[in-house]
Amino acid sequence: MPMWRVLLRAGRVKVRMLCEVTGGLRALGRFEEAVSAGNDALWWSTGMNPSYYPDIVWLHAHLFTDLAWCYAATGDLRRARDSADQAVAKCRTLVEQDAVTGQPWLVLALESRTALYGRSPVPSADPLPSAAFPPQVEQPHPQQLADLQELSELCARLAVTDPVVYEPRHAQTLDELAFCHGLLGAYRQAVEAADRSVALFRRAADRDPRGYEAELARTLANLVIRRSRAEMREDAVAPAREALAITRRLAETDESLPPFLTVQRLELLAWSLRRTGDDAQALACYAEAETLQRELMAAEPEHSEGRLTAVLTDYADTLRATADAHLAAGRFDDAAVALRRLLALDGRTDLPEVHAACLGAFAVAHDMAANEIRGAWQAATTDPFPSIDDSGGAG
Repeated sequence: MPMWRVLLRAGRVKVRMLCEVTGGLRALGRFEEAVSAGNDALWWSTGMNPSYYPDIVWLHAHLFTDLAWCYAATGDLRRARDSADQAVAKCRTLVEQDAVTGQPWLVLALESRTALYGRSPVPSADPLPSAAFPPQVEQPHPQQLADLQELSELCARLAVTDPVVYEPRHAQTLDELAFCHGLLGAYRQAVEAADRSVALFRRAADRDPRGYEAELARTLANLVIRRSRAEMREDAVAPAREALAITRRLAETDESLPPFLTVQRLELLAWSLRRTGDDAQALACYAEAETLQRELMAAEPEHSEGRLTAVLTDYADTLRATADAHLAAGRFDDAAVALRRLLALDGRTDLPEVHAACLGAFAVAHDMAANEIRGAWQAATTDPFPSIDDSGGAG
């Protein structure tokens, strides 16, 4: 064999080997070593002509996709984005050459690029009016929506022949697409994408409950937020209930599931119920969420106090609104029950938000129906009815 053919073959083998090593190291989580091997592969493949190395485009498509994830894992976002852009460009070339083999690689490359868009948020405002759900503070990258739409179409096309692999990918892409639509204020489009995402994850969970039920619960919770922002308040309660039910079931059998997820889903259901005017059921959710979060913090102190603060703040706000509603309707016994629960909650915490809600509720009760509420209070308990002193404190 002529020496030039030997060198061509040896070069091809070396580059292929380094590309495979890069992918293997990435799979093992050894990202810095993977980057080093990947850069070696790029150096050895410099100047390789596709006419002599027909598989070099495929190798580079795979290599740049791996490098994008590895650079992102090491915090080098600039090189991660450059690698993802090159991966997408190489994969588009593969699709032009052979759509059947190229499209799956383009899916992987687009996934690597779309995963990087959320790393550098641009300030914006899209608040969800609840302490449990902080405002969104970013806008989508100008290219993000186009990439996600292309990725969605690709996954839908590939899912026709391979639903096991591509339906979950399609579902994840639709969930991200719904998030982007929401940031842009296109709430109805966000709901449509979120509905489709839930439907696809439901099918995946029917095939493989262990693999996809947690994802189904997560996207159901996201659907609650999308529908709520679109003012579809009544339609938000059912997915919130289902998300909580799945999470409860998984928490009993899956030790890897974060224990605070049940608390989060209780908060979400409570918030949804409040928006439909069902404060009674919302209060039951907040009470359970408080109990569970305190148990988590007692067992493992590192569990977030911020989550307990969110629960207690919303719990107090709901109790105050409930007491005010009962007072306005002349239901003084029910108002007294809500006030007693609010006073007990204030006694369990030193949060100023809870104390302010308590003071406000009792001030309203004194102003609206002091004698009636005092009578209802004394009929239910031997404790003296709290008064509002000159300093503004409850006594």
